[in-house]
Parts: sequence; C-alpha cells; structure tokens
Amino acid sequence: MRCWDVPIASGGAPPTSTCNPSSSPRRAKTIHLTPRGRAIADKVETVSRRVRNDALAGLSAKDIETTVRVLQHVCHVLEGETQAEAA
Repeated sequence: MRCWDVPIASGGAPPTSTCNPSSSPRRAKTIHLTPRGRAIADKVETVSRRVRNDALAGLSAKDIETTVRVLQHVCHVLEGETQAEAA
C-alpha cells in the first residue's frame, strides 16, 4: 500500500499525528483528522463517489470487477511485484 502526501487547504487546521508503538517502525505514526479535516474529507468522498458512479455508469458489476483486477495486475507489475506476490 502506498502513502500519499495530502496537501492541507489554506486556512485549515492540519491533521494531528501520534506514535503508534504497536506498529512496525515503518508505520509507527497514525494521522487523525481534525473536525474541520473530517468535514473536508467527507465532502471530497461525496464528490469522488459521484464521479466514480458517473464514470462507471452502464458497466456491469462483472465488467467493473474485471477492470479492477486487470488494473491491479498492471500496478503490481509496474511496482515490480511478481505474480505470486500480487495474489
């Protein structure tokens, strides 16, 4: 899984982060959204869901499953994973 940098909108409160000692050292931090950040994330998810639904309109569930599987395979290959690792 990848971590992506998420820019903070100007004027918004930054997310808070804390150490999570139960995680491995590479994943020792967790990020918690502020109430304002949660509200923004909810709006983004709403728009994202609408765009996704519009983009996939008219496709069957089977077609969508096949597309997702193929794109995941392409991503794994581009990231250098073997077939066994990708499964």
